[in-house]
Amino acid sequence: MVVSADYRLAPEHPWPAAPDDALNVLLWARARAPALGCDPGRVVVAGDSSGGNLASVTALRAPELVAGQLLVYPPLDAAMATESAAAYGEGHFHTAAHMAWYWEQYGGDPAHPHVSPLRAPDLSALPRTLLVLADCDPLRDEGLAYARRLGAAGVECAVHLYPGVFHGFLGLPLPAGRAALAAAADWLRATARVRRA
Repeated sequence: MVVSADYRLAPEHPWPAAPDDALNVLLWARARAPALGCDPGRVVVAGDSSGGNLASVTALRAPELVAGQLLVYPPLDAAMATESAAAYGEGHFHTAAHMAWYWEQYGGDPAHPHVSPLRAPDLSALPRTLLVLADCDPLRDEGLAYARRLGAAGVECAVHLYPGVFHGFLGLPLPAGRAALAAAADWLRATARVRRA
């Protein structure tokens, strides 16, 4: 069962409209899971790019309600002060300038963990996580840093880093995209066997 979250968009609806909407969708899905023939203890939040940010923030806000989080090249720190942001900030489809503009429209305090999940002081309550990352992406190092922090906090975390591809590759007819989708599906099936109360 897939529930696709429709959330309000910035700049017309700045932060925290989008993460509030995402959390409300999680609460809605959990409450209706039995009627939909689903187990509420096996809910996974997932998203790519900005959706990955919203999924990670939702898991931070209600970790007890999710069994896993699948994050595909998510923006996790509004500071963007990484080597990959400098190395791949231009010429690889998704630019650092694009990201800076998106963050400006989004609003919110860049240091707030519900804007920049990488800055959350404690990640130990989070569920098992899969990060799907593109090697030639300004956001790559944020994802890798988040994975390291999750591991250090005792959270089961897997990283699938795909070489030679850029932000957005999952939606393109590329061999790496097909491989990433298949691997993510395998991870989801395994995660569905791990029930969270």
